Amino acid sequence: MEIAKIVLEYIKATIWPASVITILLVYRNELFALLARTRRINLPGGISVETFDEQLERAKELGQQVKKDSVHRQKRDDHEKKLKRPSAEPKYSAANKRMLELGLSPSPSGLEIDFYKDLAEKDPRLALAGLRLDLELMLNNLAKGFAIDIGEKESIRAKTMKLLQADAIDQRQFDFMQTILNLSNSAIHGIDVSKNQANEIIDLGQILIDDYIAWLKWGFQ
Repeated sequence: MEIAKIVLEYIKATIWPASVITILLVYRNELFALLARTRRINLPGGISVETFDEQLERAKELGQQVKKDSVHRQKRDDHEKKLKRPSAEPKYSAANKRMLELGLSPSPSGLEIDFYKDLAEKDPRLALAGLRLDLELMLNNLAKGFAIDIGEKESIRAKTMKLLQADAIDQRQFDFMQTILNLSNSAIHGIDVSKNQANEIIDLGQILIDDYIAWLKWGFQ
């Protein structure tokens, strides 16, 4: 019975996002028209059209640093916990199943980064909007796993700050997360983003997803 429930929830998790994405694609012009702003307005996170490229470069630098930190953490944890990283199992195919088993919210993309790359071919801003939703979902799940109390109406920055204060993430991860979120928010609020830029941001989001996947495997308390 429990297995049937998990399967049902997994099906729900994979079907409804597809419907939402289809609706967003059909009505994306109307939706983004409501969000449109002048090109020189300062957007969330202090990013404007003039500083978008600078922030993207900063995100790349932070991403490399976080990736190096992740390698060191993984080596340390593998030694301390004597865990072996599975090699044959697909990296993300079991992510939603694992989240459902842990009582967490499943991801619309299944944490498959190609989901957003495919979407970026149709609409880069919509792809970054989806990535932002996935990142917030990951933050909510981390907060639940570390028993951190967050409110439904709290801003994503406030949630990230609580995770930092509880040592669930470190300062570098915090800075990196905020930069990715600011870039995504800027695109959502009207800055023109090319397919190449969107794909660069999505690739950087993969670094955060990799850390999250590792936590799902061994870090859940």
